[in-house]
Amino acid sequence: MQGEPTLWLHEEHAIRRNAWFAGLEPALQRVVLAACSVRRVRAGTVIERGHVPAQTWYGLAQGAVRLSAPMDSGRSLTLSLLGPGHWFGDGAVLDGSTLFEAQACTDATLLWMPGATLRHLLTLHPMLGMALVQLHHRRTRLLTAQLTAAVSLSLRQRLAHLLLHMGRRFGDAWPGGRQRLWVKLSQRDLSDMLGVSRQRLNMCFKQLERELAVSMERGHLVLSPADLARVAQGSAGMLGE
Repeated sequence: MQGEPTLWLHEEHAIRRNAWFAGLEPALQRVVLAACSVRRVRAGTVIERGHVPAQTWYGLAQGAVRLSAPMDSGRSLTLSLLGPGHWFGDGAVLDGSTLFEAQACTDATLLWMPGATLRHLLTLHPMLGMALVQLHHRRTRLLTAQLTAAVSLSLRQRLAHLLLHMGRRFGDAWPGGRQRLWVKLSQRDLSDMLGVSRQRLNMCFKQLERELAVSMERGHLVLSPADLARVAQGSAGMLGE
C-alpha cells in the first residue's frame, strides 16, 4: 500500500525559508508541519472556490497559485500570485467563508491542514494565534503600501514595482543580468493587480519593452531588474502616467 505523500527536500526548504514561518519557534514549526498533509495538484486545479465555507489552511511548497475574486460578469479578477513558501486560507477558515478563489497556475505541491485541526492547535498553542495575527498584519501592511502607491506613483512606476516583485518571487537567472519568470503572467493579470484597464497597461508595457526593461520570450516575461529599478525610482518616461 502506497504511503501518504511527503515533501521533497527542496519543497520543505521553500516552506522554511518563508519569513513568517521562519519566525516561529522551532517546536511550533514542527507542530504545524506534523499537522499538515501533502497534496500535489496539476496546473489549472481549483484549490478553493469563492463564496463557500472555507475548510482548509494551505502552505504552498512548490509552484504558483493565483488568488482571484469571482465577478458577476463570470470572469475572475486576479488579486495576487503566490509563490513557494506562502500560506493562505487561514483568515477564511477562522471567519468561516472565503471571498477568493485559489487556482494552481502551475503544477503545485501544497501543505494542507483541516480547519478543525487549525482551531484545535490554536487552543493548545496560543503563540500560533499570535503568529497568525502577525501574518495578517504583514498582509495589511502590503495592502496599505499598494493603496498608497495607487495614489502617489505613476502607472509606469507601479508596473515597474510589480514586475520587480514578481521577479523576486518567480524569477530565474537569465543571461545579461536579467530574470525570466517561470510562471506565465498575462497582461490581464498585471492590469487586474494594478487596478487599471488592459489598454492603459498595454501602453505602459510597450514603453517598457522599447526601453528594454521587459521582453517576452517563448511565452515568458524576461525582466531587466536594473532598468525596472530605474523606472520604479521615478525617472521620466514618454507616458504621462
